Amino acid sequence: MSDTGAVRGIDILKSLSSHHDPATEQYGMRLLRDAIHADDTLVILQTYIILARYYTNARSNVPKAFEYAHLAEKIAAENKVGPALKAEISLIISNIYKESRQYHRALQNSDEALRQIKELATPNLAEKRQLYEIHLSIAMLQEILGLRKLAARSMDTAMALAKEMNDADAVMRCNLTRAKQYVAQKRHSEALAIYLEVLPDEAMLVSDDNRGVFRDYLAATYTTLGMYEEAEKYGLESLEMRQRGSHPVKKVHPMYELSKVYYKTGKKDKADDLVRQIFELVDLYPEHFTERVQNFLRSDLYAAQGDYKRAHEYWAKIDLTSVDPALLEQTVESMLDTERNKQQIMQEEASMLKSLNEEMQNHARQLKDVNTDLQSYARTASHDLREPLRMISTYMTILSQKINDKLTEDEQKFMHFAVDGAQRMDDMITRILNAAKSQDASLRPVDLNRIAAQAKENLAKLAEEKNAVVTHDPLPMVLGDDIQLLQVIQNIVTNAIKYNQSAQPAIHISFIKDHDKCLLSIADNGVGIAESERENVFKMYQRVENKTGEDGTGIGLYTVKRNIERMKGRIWIEGNEPNGSVFKIELPVAV
Repeated sequence: MSDTGAVRGIDILKSLSSHHDPATEQYGMRLLRDAIHADDTLVILQTYIILARYYTNARSNVPKAFEYAHLAEKIAAENKVGPALKAEISLIISNIYKESRQYHRALQNSDEALRQIKELATPNLAEKRQLYEIHLSIAMLQEILGLRKLAARSMDTAMALAKEMNDADAVMRCNLTRAKQYVAQKRHSEALAIYLEVLPDEAMLVSDDNRGVFRDYLAATYTTLGMYEEAEKYGLESLEMRQRGSHPVKKVHPMYELSKVYYKTGKKDKADDLVRQIFELVDLYPEHFTERVQNFLRSDLYAAQGDYKRAHEYWAKIDLTSVDPALLEQTVESMLDTERNKQQIMQEEASMLKSLNEEMQNHARQLKDVNTDLQSYARTASHDLREPLRMISTYMTILSQKINDKLTEDEQKFMHFAVDGAQRMDDMITRILNAAKSQDASLRPVDLNRIAAQAKENLAKLAEEKNAVVTHDPLPMVLGDDIQLLQVIQNIVTNAIKYNQSAQPAIHISFIKDHDKCLLSIADNGVGIAESERENVFKMYQRVENKTGEDGTGIGLYTVKRNIERMKGRIWIEGNEPNGSVFKIELPVAV
């Protein structure tokens, strides 16, 4: 056989195979015979590769495909062929394992193909296409095995190669594979969107069989989404395409999808007829269907018919056939290879985490320095604030003692208020400073009646200006911090008066005791807080729009929540019909 004749013979065989022409087998045998006679190793190897691919894709004949693939593998090993041919053989073997549902073995061989093709320093265009095919295969297998993050990376690599080659067909196949990934993730609407985007370009699918497979995907997705009219349309188109020269077993998939549609839409006679034809094809060509696939088909179709007893019978067989020792051994071996890939990615992620951790430690050191500075500032500020207060208190006390007998009763009362206010301010500064130094409040029994009375006294001027009324029921003793509780109640009552359009703002404090907890309620008749904003108001600097036009700092309610949580309590907001809000505060009861 001349070199020209050999090249032409291989080109003809590739063309026949790509169109799934039944003449492929006969022509391949003739080409193989001539190549063996001429001792043309390269033609023999290429013929074995093409026939292995043909028996996988066109005939679904796994044993025959394996036979030719292993012959190709043997010749490649004996003749030390280049990395590209080795990778092509490994990828074909991967596809055969995929056809027989041995996905771990398939991934193992795709990984081997990737390792082999990477031996090329500068791949040419044909070798780039091969690299693309390998990444596409790996992406689909990783998705099937649930390795979704890895699958996404492999798919991105395949798509990048397709765009680099400026190959519209390769881009379309990437999109179809991504759609199948979405189906595996039950994201059927997103898968359908991709299928419909690809549909106008389906002419790039070179054979009726490939176009039929595409319609099978459409039919299956429409069925899952309950769009049975569209599912029937594409199922029938697929079936028609499979009848134009494809192997009879290729009709099983569209008939399977159509039977499910017909059962769903009440066309039982049509569905039963298709199921009968499917079972006849399975019985007639058993070599094309593994035992697991046969059991799955029968189980699913009997269930669709409503024959659940027979469906369960075959489903039980699926469980039994899925754990044979040989398959388990293959699975464990290939899982180890998959684990190596995962370990490499984990090492990369560990390096990234180490870098992030170092950055976080640096920020933590900076934060510690800032906190130290803040505590120093708080101590200085506390001293600077308390010193004038001590002077005021001291001199007011001396003044009171000297002129007390000359003051009227009201003036004596005012003098007492001034001295008492300065002393309470001094105490408050000390307590706030101590609270700032620790994460938790120092809890002790606190009389809420005293706290409520103090808040009313402090807010007397504001209440008078707004014509507000603040009332409370007899209140219990709780475990808390009196200064922080005063801040809480005073802040909430202040807001209730400010954000209020009533002629007379009314605020009432009540409680319910529940075992060792006290549920305090502070209700008002103000403008209220929308339910969607009730969580947000407790965030730092978060202001909520209101009808009164009053503005705030966005700090008050943040401080309220922080104080309550430091006292081992919790706080939330409810509506107060017909208008207003109720602040609910849960605190531990003092025993």
